[in-house]
Amino acid sequence: MDTKVYRSTKGPYKFLKIVMVWPPSFCNTDEPIDCDKPLIDDRFTIHGGWPMYTTTRWIAPYNKTGCHTTEIPLPAEAITRELLGELVPDMIHHWPDVEFYLNETKTDDFWKYQWVKHGMCFKHPTNPKIYFQTTINIPKTYNFLQILNQGGYKPDNEFYNATKMATTVNDALGVAAELRCNKNTLGNVQLHEIWVRLNKTDILIPVGRPSSIGNCPTDKLIQFPSATLVSD
Repeated sequence: MDTKVYRSTKGPYKFLKIVMVWPPSFCNTDEPIDCDKPLIDDRFTIHGGWPMYTTTRWIAPYNKTGCHTTEIPLPAEAITRELLGELVPDMIHHWPDVEFYLNETKTDDFWKYQWVKHGMCFKHPTNPKIYFQTTINIPKTYNFLQILNQGGYKPDNEFYNATKMATTVNDALGVAAELRCNKNTLGNVQLHEIWVRLNKTDILIPVGRPSSIGNCPTDKLIQFPSATLVSD
């Protein structure tokens, strides 16, 4: 993450960007990541919940900005399964460390990392469960793979129109989201992420970008990869 996006703004966040990732597209990039097998391919998972100042300006980690002046966030070591309690099954399902999801220790470290880098600057910094619950509520409410499947878009290695895919997602959410793309080991542009955002009362609001297809191309189709592209 470019530190330039941290400059010139301090204080509480304006909205929460929630980034949903398609795990096969995370694992099969042109710099392949050796993800645990079998790959997660039955759902989009959470990449992160990012408190933001603007559509392009992240809040820096707590110790760089002092984004809260009246409450000191709980430290990373406080983020345990005991603390998360009843959230743990949903966290494992919706917010795994895609690369090491079979490793419990790495998963726990991943949640600590998310808290330190992003969650400490969310509201109620002394109650991390609110940050994690708010974020996982999105995939619990909206099944993005099902939404795309119902629109005729399946992770079958076929190529689809990104604008039409985005329209399908937007119609299901009732607000504009943003699709993001990357390239896989075959050199094909593919669906990578779906970005949504919540206002400070946890209501979905438009993502606030000029286009709902983000960095995805308008002049060619994009691939929706299956796990097979990575496994073979």
